[in-house]
Amino acid sequence: MSNMSGHMTINAMLVTFSAAATLVVEIAAGRMLAPYVGMSLYTWTAIIATVLAGLTLGNFFGGIAYRPGNARVNGMVMACMFAVAALATAAAPSLLQALAPGLSNDNSPVRSILVLSLATFFVPSLCLGLVSPIATSLAQERAQRPALVLGVFFGLGAAGSIIGTLLAGYVFIGFIGSHGTMAAMAALDMVLAGLALTLGRGIWPAISMLALSMLLAALLASWPALAAGKLCDRESDYYCIRVIEEEPGKRFMVLDHLVHGFNDRDDPSRLYSPYVALMDMLASKHVGPGKSAYFVGGGAYTLPRAWGHSHPKMRLTIAEVDPVVTEMAQAKLWYKPSDETTIIHGDGRAGLRQLTTPQDVIIGDAFHDLSVPQHLTTTEFAREVADKLSYDGLYLLNIVDHAQKPRFMLSVLKSLAEVFPNVQVYSDQNALRQWGRTTFVLAASSQPLVTELTIGTNEFFAWPSLMIAQFNQNLMPLKLTDDFSPVDRLLLKP
Repeated sequence: MSNMSGHMTINAMLVTFSAAATLVVEIAAGRMLAPYVGMSLYTWTAIIATVLAGLTLGNFFGGIAYRPGNARVNGMVMACMFAVAALATAAAPSLLQALAPGLSNDNSPVRSILVLSLATFFVPSLCLGLVSPIATSLAQERAQRPALVLGVFFGLGAAGSIIGTLLAGYVFIGFIGSHGTMAAMAALDMVLAGLALTLGRGIWPAISMLALSMLLAALLASWPALAAGKLCDRESDYYCIRVIEEEPGKRFMVLDHLVHGFNDRDDPSRLYSPYVALMDMLASKHVGPGKSAYFVGGGAYTLPRAWGHSHPKMRLTIAEVDPVVTEMAQAKLWYKPSDETTIIHGDGRAGLRQLTTPQDVIIGDAFHDLSVPQHLTTTEFAREVADKLSYDGLYLLNIVDHAQKPRFMLSVLKSLAEVFPNVQVYSDQNALRQWGRTTFVLAASSQPLVTELTIGTNEFFAWPSLMIAQFNQNLMPLKLTDDFSPVDRLLLKP
């Protein structure tokens, strides 16, 4: 290989792999933030904006830092940027772990997400963004057709971004986790630093630089795993999953940063969560032998476990998007599906369409804090639910919203009312007296719904129509459709 072709190849590799590393870090950033602030539109908006801001400034400063005709100096500049990016990437898990506890409880979740994104992922993006203009300009210096080189290098950067995105989403996160992914990218950045140092040098100095960078890369790769500790019991393609034993025989599952169900080892029918006990009571006449139920979301499988234990001949179908959640529920939360239970690993709406028989009760348990699948909130989905219910069937769903200003909950209720003749909101009386988020249970049916009920020490009540009308007048809820369901905006501000 001639010096010219070798020079061109090295710069092409620097551009391609730096772009790939940037996108891998961007995808991993979403998974790393989720255990602290959840996964929502605001999380991805903050991450993408942070990475783009870093790349923008990096490109600008790269143009300033470039020195025409001096490959060695330009290589040293790029090597420094790769080294700083490697250190910042390796430090990201520890930095996030140090900053997140103080910010994740902030009353302004969007501000917390932005601060965490900027503090953790801006520097790697800035440093990697500086590489492309320098490497491209170096390649153009020795090219007979500089414009062609410019187009090729732009294409290589785009191709690297695509490859990085695919590898992060389909390979790295699922097989080595987010912290392992950051370790791999830190190591890659350090190797690229050594590769950049070979520019403008003889063969043996270049080999020495590359060998040293590989040694440093191996050492650096251990930092994220050692420093961050074991945040997740299992990290799937969807969640950071933890199972915590609150006391002997009582465990709960945490998906990202939210609790999803408490299970009792010795008594499957014991329901610790008040809203789960409320849903169980509301559905009581639809539960038993010969009855059928469909669950949108499995989580800890608390209610399917209770019904499957009490009524083993009841037909249960559970749609859980994450197979690892099911594995953890069976391995750690004592869930054993009955012979009449079918588990679908996929989207709840798609699973609903697969049902061939009417359901006596459909349970929606997929709404959590700011992480809401908007396609499960709409009028169109409500129609699909109604089509799959028996003539007196019941649709129940839980929603987390602000106790005093539940505009999202009222919007879902309004959308349900477009389809069902009877809709109702149930809530804990004590929770409505507090300022903050609480859990509501919504019910929809073609038949009349109960209005008064007490479960243990928890007093729930059905909202009177006058109360709903007053809330609607003050908060002006929206009708949610597949075309327009701004759940993130509705949930953000009370």
